[in-house]
Amino acid sequence: MSTKSAAVAKLARRLIARLPLPIATPVDLRRAWGRPMQHPLAAKRAVVVGSDDDAVVVLSDALRTAAASVYDTPQDAGADIALVTVPGDAPADSLVAWARQFGSTLRGVAKHGRVIVVVRASGPTLVTDAVHGFVRSLGRETGRRAVTVHAVVSPTPQTAASVVVFLASERAAYLSGQTITLRGGQGPSTDRPHPEVAVVTGAARGIGAAIARCLADAGYRVMVADVASQSEVARRLVDALGGEAAGMMFQPCDVRDPAAVSSMLEKARTLSPVGCIDVIVNNAGITRDRTFGRMSDAEWSDVLEVDLTSLVNVTRSALPRMCDGGRIVNVSSVTGLAGNFGQTNYAMAKGGVIGFTRELAVEVEPRKIAVTAVAPGLIDTAMTAKIPLINREVAKQMTSLAQAGQPEDVAMAVEFLARREAWPLRGQTMRVDGGMFFGP
Repeated sequence: MSTKSAAVAKLARRLIARLPLPIATPVDLRRAWGRPMQHPLAAKRAVVVGSDDDAVVVLSDALRTAAASVYDTPQDAGADIALVTVPGDAPADSLVAWARQFGSTLRGVAKHGRVIVVVRASGPTLVTDAVHGFVRSLGRETGRRAVTVHAVVSPTPQTAASVVVFLASERAAYLSGQTITLRGGQGPSTDRPHPEVAVVTGAARGIGAAIARCLADAGYRVMVADVASQSEVARRLVDALGGEAAGMMFQPCDVRDPAAVSSMLEKARTLSPVGCIDVIVNNAGITRDRTFGRMSDAEWSDVLEVDLTSLVNVTRSALPRMCDGGRIVNVSSVTGLAGNFGQTNYAMAKGGVIGFTRELAVEVEPRKIAVTAVAPGLIDTAMTAKIPLINREVAKQMTSLAQAGQPEDVAMAVEFLARREAWPLRGQTMRVDGGMFFGP
C-alpha cells in the first residue's frame, strides 16, 4: 500500500471510529511471497494434541517434514501453530472436555499464529458442524492478533497432511475462518517429470498478473492470456517473468471468442515438451454493478457471458489439450457465496462457477484432473479501488483480520491448488477473504 493510500485509509478509520461500532486496527500480515519453500515451516513451533492418536502421529510427522519443531504439550515459549485433532464420530458430551483441552493449547499461540482443527470424517457429522461454528467464531476473536483459524475435515490424517502444512504456512496468511472438506482416493503422481505449463486468463493486471508471477516463481511456463487492449501491459509482464527464453508467452485472447481461445490454447501447448497443458486458471472476469430492477439487459448478459459462460467454454476447449493429472483452478468470489448489494449478475455468475467446479470435478476425476476454485473477498485491486472509501473501510472491519487482502494472497492460494498435492480438495472452493463475517 502506498504512503498516500495508507494515510487515506487511516483517515477513513478515524471517521468510522466515530460510529458506535468496535473498530480494530489491522496487524501487518507475514506473507511468504515468492518461490515456494522446500521447508515452509522452518523455525515454527507447533503443538499437536487431541483425542485422535493416529492423526496426532501422522500430522506431527507432516509438520516435522516441513521443518517445524513439534511438541505434544503447550510450551512456556508459546507456539506458532496449534493443531488439535478430534474424531468425527465423537459424542456431543465429549466436546466439553475437547474445548477445555483446546483452550489450554490456544492460550500459548503467538501473534501471527495458526490454529487448525482436524476432524477425521468422510462427511458431515454433529462434530464437523459444531467445529465449523466454533472456528468461524474463534477466528473473529483471534484475527486482531493476525492469528488465523481453520477446520479440516478429512477421511484420513494422511489425506489432510499437505493441506494442513499449507494452512500453517505464511502463504496462507489471509485465509481464516473456514472449514475445508477433503475427499479421499488415489491421486496423480506428485512427480514433475517435465516442465509444466499453466494458462492464466485475464492475466495482464491485478489478481491475474499476481497469479502468473506466482506460478512462474513456482517453476511453471506460463501463457499470459488477456484481451488485445492489454497487450502492452501483458508483454511487460512476460518480459519481467523471463520472456520466451524462460518459457513465458503472451497471446491476445477474448475469452468470448471460441476461435481466439482455441488459438491461444494451441500456442500454450507449444510451451510443453510433451505437447499438453498442465494447469488452467480461469481468472478473466468483469463487473457491471447496478440494482436488479435497474440493470440493463446488456449489463446482465455481459457479466454472465464473461464470468460464467466463457469460463465454461474455455474449460471445454482446454480439456482435450490437457495432460492427465492436470489441474483446473476457477476464480470465483465470496459474492457467489454470500451475495452483495447491486451485484445480482455477478453473484449469479460467480455462484455458477462454484457449482460448475463441484460438478466438473466428478466428471474429470477418471483422468486424475483436479478441479477447484478460489473465492476472493475484498482484495486491493483497481476494481475494488472504485468502491467509495468509507464503504471500503467498513468492509475491512467486517473481516476477522480487519483488512483487505492483496492479489498475492489469491495467487498463493491458486498456486497451492495448482499442485498435484491438492488432489483431496477437488470440487472445493477455498475462500481467500480474511475471515469475512458473512457467508458459509
